[in-house]
Amino acid sequence: MKMAAIAQIEEINLPTTLNTGDPITGTITIKNIGDEPGTLGVLITTTWDGKEYPLVSGGPTASGESITFYFHEGYPAGNMPSGNAELIINGRIWLGWNGGYRTDDTKSWVITIEGVPPTPEPLQLIPLIGSLLTGLLLVF
Repeated sequence: MKMAAIAQIEEINLPTTLNTGDPITGTITIKNIGDEPGTLGVLITTTWDGKEYPLVSGGPTASGESITFYFHEGYPAGNMPSGNAELIINGRIWLGWNGGYRTDDTKSWVITIEGVPPTPEPLQLIPLIGSLLTGLLLVF
């Protein structure tokens, strides 16, 4: 039994760190793992503001073939917010004007702020206070 076209996210090539306000650009490669040709698409949704950035291939992609979608200057997938950016990426198949899209594969991608050091572990105050009190008691 033949399976219709199925979109699978094959590769995500987006940054892992950016400065606040920088455009989020890169590529996403989708592969048709079904038995029939299909028009592949990708949809990125930015979780901090809910905006959607869709791209569709120019035509059918044969079974076993891949297509790369480019998010670049003029068509970025949003701009880096002031905190971490989580993107939800959907690999999709176009089913026609009456069917719209079917999402076959979903992945998330996180971009952190460039140059921000990791948050240090909080000091454990109770052991520190206990040590200070013990030291004071020994002195007196």
